[in-house]
Amino acid sequence: IQPFPGDLGNQLEAKLDKPSVVHYLCSKKTDSYFTLWLNLELLLPVIIDCWIDNIRLVYNRTSKITEPPDGVDIRVPGFGQTFSLEFLDPSKRSVGDNNRIPVISSLKIRDQQRSAVSTNWLLPYNYTWPPDKVFVSTPTTNYTLRDYQKFYRDISFEDGWLMRQDTEPLVYQMTPPGVRIHCLYGTGVETPDSFHYESFPDKEPKILYSDGDGTVNLQSALQCQKWVDMQKQEVVIFELSGNEHIQMLSNDTTISYVKKLLFDL
Repeated sequence: IQPFPGDLGNQLEAKLDKPSVVHYLCSKKTDSYFTLWLNLELLLPVIIDCWIDNIRLVYNRTSKITEPPDGVDIRVPGFGQTFSLEFLDPSKRSVGDNNRIPVISSLKIRDQQRSAVSTNWLLPYNYTWPPDKVFVSTPTTNYTLRDYQKFYRDISFEDGWLMRQDTEPLVYQMTPPGVRIHCLYGTGVETPDSFHYESFPDKEPKILYSDGDGTVNLQSALQCQKWVDMQKQEVVIFELSGNEHIQMLSNDTTISYVKKLLFDL
């Protein structure tokens, strides 16, 4: 079994030799690699600007890939091993996928989050959700799942629309994997469903919730059901009521389920 981490779900290290920095307190050059994610000291006021400038990605419109900024070399410690997924920081205080650290302002981290292709790829699709679903509303505009191009233009992030076009075909056909699959999903946890802005886009929105696991909406989690009639191999759907997105990994029911599959216990 090869584990694959999610968005910011594993440790990252960086070595710097940058042409410029965003603040005089930021390091321009380092002699060795240092912990970039997760190091809570880098998320302090002012210093977080250095961190954002180092961890952000730069989208290349020609190659259609994202890369670190000039002068930032990123590596995953122990690549191929599991320790960098099990704990985000070397002190082992933060378990994997701690992307919702409360010390980070969502507006402050916005540029970093936008630059990640996965952020744009994970937005709902109009062939798995109702196309007229409003995911962002403002006093003047309702953005439905048909309006991504306008949405990205209105927030002055047109690279996001290009990223979306690059990645949408990857899941458009919902091709079944062709092997027996087990879809375990959490329910009963308030999960962001849409966002209402009184002042768009530079103020915190009011969040409207639906059912899910706190990260993945039930509407998305149940897409596994489509594969039941699309392949001959068995598709097992298993609901974990009251389970949050990350906590379900340490839930006794989940662990017992996986152990039974692996070892027939």
